[in-house]
Amino acid sequence: MNKRREKVIFSEKNVEGCENRRIAEELLEKIEEQRYMLYIIARNKNLIDLEVVQMSQKLDELLNEYHHYMTAE
Repeated sequence: MNKRREKVIFSEKNVEGCENRRIAEELLEKIEEQRYMLYIIARNKNLIDLEVVQMSQKLDELLNEYHHYMTAE
């Protein structure tokens, strides 16, 4: 997985400012894993393939969860 890309998208500064850093880091790990799995599957399948769409939706859910967690007061 590309840690450099992760730092560009999800600044470590945001994670450090988070009340519960462990949860934020776990979410980031899940996001990177899902992103990588989606990349691997999408290379060999049509982008409208059901498996690709479902994996993309799961990634969206994780990104939304991270965003809500990081912006919650």
